[in-house]
Amino acid sequence: MNMDEGIIKNIEHKEDEFGEILRQLEIFERVYPYYTNMIQDHIPSSSSKESSLKSTMHTEK
Repeated sequence: MNMDEGIIKNIEHKEDEFGEILRQLEIFERVYPYYTNMIQDHIPSSSSKESSLKSTMHTEK
């Protein structure tokens, strides 16, 4: 293999790596909103903490 063939092989390998990164990024872009919503559902804002605390107190009576 001469030097040019080595460079071409290296470029092809880098293209494969880049393609894989793009595929992973596309998957991430698809699932990110789902996970963001899921995380936000589990992290109550300060106002919802108060309302959930009040509702808990009302149900305990």
